[in-house]
Amino acid sequence: MSRIMRETHAVQRSFRGGRAALSIVALAGTAAATGCGGILDVPPPAGVQAASALQNRSGAIGMYTTAKNRLFGAIGGAENIVELGGLMTDEYVFAVRDIANIDARRTAKIGTYGERGNTALQGVLAGRSQLQTAERSIRQYGDPGDQWMRGEAYALVGYAELYLAETFCAGVPLSRWLPDGGVEYGGALSTDSLLAIAAAHFDTALTLADTSGVVKSLANLGLARARLDRGQFDAAKTAAAAVPTGFVYNAEIPTQYVGSGNDINMYSKPAYSNCTYFNPGDHEGGTGLGFVSANDPRLVFQTTTTKTCDYQFGNTTTPAYYLKPVKFGPTLIPIATGAEARLIQAEAALRAGQVPEWRDRLNALRDSAPQTYLLAASAMAPLTADSTTGASGTLQVDVMFRERAFWLFGTGTRLGDLRRLIRQYNRTAESVFPTGTYAGGTNATFTTYGADVSVTLPTAASGLVTDNPNYQGCTAPTTAG
Repeated sequence: MSRIMRETHAVQRSFRGGRAALSIVALAGTAAATGCGGILDVPPPAGVQAASALQNRSGAIGMYTTAKNRLFGAIGGAENIVELGGLMTDEYVFAVRDIANIDARRTAKIGTYGERGNTALQGVLAGRSQLQTAERSIRQYGDPGDQWMRGEAYALVGYAELYLAETFCAGVPLSRWLPDGGVEYGGALSTDSLLAIAAAHFDTALTLADTSGVVKSLANLGLARARLDRGQFDAAKTAAAAVPTGFVYNAEIPTQYVGSGNDINMYSKPAYSNCTYFNPGDHEGGTGLGFVSANDPRLVFQTTTTKTCDYQFGNTTTPAYYLKPVKFGPTLIPIATGAEARLIQAEAALRAGQVPEWRDRLNALRDSAPQTYLLAASAMAPLTADSTTGASGTLQVDVMFRERAFWLFGTGTRLGDLRRLIRQYNRTAESVFPTGTYAGGTNATFTTYGADVSVTLPTAASGLVTDNPNYQGCTAPTTAG
């Protein structure tokens, strides 16, 4: 048994289901049609209907490209991972239409507002499963020079697991399609167990990276992030050190991925004919950061003439316009950057009580702003003593997470960070998440923020249908960090 399988079986109970491939195909089709049925059932390998055409190198690489697109759409497409995390936190505000409950930190079904995490969950699980299948195909049919793709596949599988752990409550099951056509159904995983599996996948990616510097940096950064989420700060610092400051790995979101109507890049076009999804938050819920009013050079916004849906469908007294972060292209969302690696090293130094090193690392990153993925026009001014070496321990943590927020805005890290503030720094949810009177007050359904800090797993209220007999839903409250 391989090390990755040993890691997996150490933290989850899985068993092989006896259902035929046709059953899984039917379930996957049901999921696409209803948006709720079969959410937790893994799809068949891409192109399974014409398996003979895939049994060669070009077929294997085609499967791999399709699998990457599926995962990228689930990460950065509309109503998917990056948007869910931004709305749950203080990054984005969106008060109307059918996703306002996420912005209001209420992830369960409420009246006409559904469990909006279902689309993201289905997409990430599908992309993860398809990547595993494509990796096996490349191993069988690929050339020796294709090994780096196997490393990239393992790294992306690890990222899928990271996003699941950081976004959803505990209890996510990891099922997989087996080479003989059966399914190994996963049991409910704790958040830490899910992160342990991700870390093991990143380790495997490093062994398969061959000479690819991109894959090595992607895997090392994913490993550092998984360790950071688990509170293994020194080990996270070690992994992050291997990632160059100028590194960037972009998720290229398909213009429209076949099989899902929600994979349009959330930053690229209006959600509806006359409006766009959201505005960046600005001191949302009293606790949020001033992403717009700070006028921070790391987060330059471009005001367009397209109104947000808040204005179009509800708030007619205060015109609100869509502010698109300039750093995002029409199809690209940076999900792994060298800036994040430097921030992980800095936080590890702070946790170790090495405050001068922490300050120096943050200031070195600011000085290197033109060499980071932001390609800033000039270096940033250094942080001063009153916010670093002369600050209280509480303020130092505030500064650390503010730096992370502005460097990494809109890249899918903020929800995990706020949950870590609760779990690792003993902050209360009310002190780090938007709270009190709901900022989208024009929405009569929600007058105050809820208490959720993670997205719920599907329930019967969303029309859940699954063949997985191990599925339990959330095994920890959505209010737990």
